[in-house]
Amino acid sequence: MAIIVELPRLSDTMREGNIAAWRVKVGDKISPGDILAEIETDKAIMEYESLDAGIVRQLLVAEKEPVMVGAPICILGNATEDLADVSAKIAAMRAALGAAVPTEPATTSTAAPGAVVASAPQPLPQVSAITTGHPATAATAAAVAPTVAHPPRAVGRVGVSPLAARVAAEMGVDLKRVVGTGPDGRVVKRDVVEAANRQITVPMLSAGSVTPAFEDSAPSQMRKVIASRLVESKNSAPHFYLTKDIDMDQAMALREQILASGPKVRISINDMVVRAAALASRKINAVNAAWVDDGGGRPMVRHFSDIHVGVAVALEDGLVTPVVRHADKRSLSDIAVDIRDMAEKAKTRRLDPEHYQGNTLTVSNLGMYGIDSFTAIINPPASLIMAVGAVRYTPVVNKDMEVTVGQRMTVTVSCDHRVVDGALGAQWLQEFQRIMESPVGALL
Repeated sequence: MAIIVELPRLSDTMREGNIAAWRVKVGDKISPGDILAEIETDKAIMEYESLDAGIVRQLLVAEKEPVMVGAPICILGNATEDLADVSAKIAAMRAALGAAVPTEPATTSTAAPGAVVASAPQPLPQVSAITTGHPATAATAAAVAPTVAHPPRAVGRVGVSPLAARVAAEMGVDLKRVVGTGPDGRVVKRDVVEAANRQITVPMLSAGSVTPAFEDSAPSQMRKVIASRLVESKNSAPHFYLTKDIDMDQAMALREQILASGPKVRISINDMVVRAAALASRKINAVNAAWVDDGGGRPMVRHFSDIHVGVAVALEDGLVTPVVRHADKRSLSDIAVDIRDMAEKAKTRRLDPEHYQGNTLTVSNLGMYGIDSFTAIINPPASLIMAVGAVRYTPVVNKDMEVTVGQRMTVTVSCDHRVVDGALGAQWLQEFQRIMESPVGALL
């Protein structure tokens, strides 16, 4: 009996993904445990093992094509069975997910009876530049006009799937100008994505003005999820901010002593910050909490027993936050090794879900880029994130009213006011300051 393989949910934030690379082709015989594909989620690229045995009859999704969790991606079976019933089931699954069902396969393979692969999106007209006064300007704009927008349509008269409506809001697509290809003209997700990919804004040009050249590109899966989650965080969590300058003279001296002793792993200021933040959360434990829904629509404050620190790591197309587990109970060298190992995995998109889930607070450090201070958006489920600037030399006035040179680091804490009040956030930041300014007994 043919088996329909669905796109799995590989993380708690995953709503859609794509096939980064197929590791099989139509006609291949596979066994349980064989790798079917590399799947790109919002955080990583993960190998997906087959749970079943059989021959690959159809690959239903092209590489890099966005796919909802639960959507069919391939069919396994024997070499001769009829796939008519399976095709009908796939059509029903796609309709239920709000995905347009292709009327014909774009490509047919001779490797096995009935084998098809999903077609890649067709290339769309592109405009690389529009300039005033150029003979081709009007013709170029007119040529692309049909792909810019369809005549307005009444959303109320023709259905829009809930998924399509959500995706349209996230991608800034006007549903009145999208032509639906679903049942009875219903606008489905694929219509919105295609409209966003070909959406070109032609600005009003005043006499003598020049519009700069541009090129539109679809955001990566990671970038789309980052955008969605940060907008949700900023809109739902009432942020407030607390800023302090930390005296780093003793912390820098301690680091120099550690490095001079020839440790097996090089300790960074960020490692010290992560441990100090965890120790501050152990002392001021009320911040180690989150505002959650109990599942029935009632809000709850969830207090965490463990302290897990998310550490923001910048990647080429976004960022991830690997989590240092039980950071309040671990040594500086343990934390340093953990952060470096996970950062390397993050850069090659090989983090497992358990590496970036369950943070109870977050540290985001831009000091290595020379940034003195900034504010950060809270990374759920935590209610607190600390933005860390560079350690810098600056004039300071000592207790004898003398001007000397000191080392200072500016940190700004963003708090979710539903969980952390101003006084509580200030107490946490005072404790962090105390640890960093007297680090010998606390951090070692």
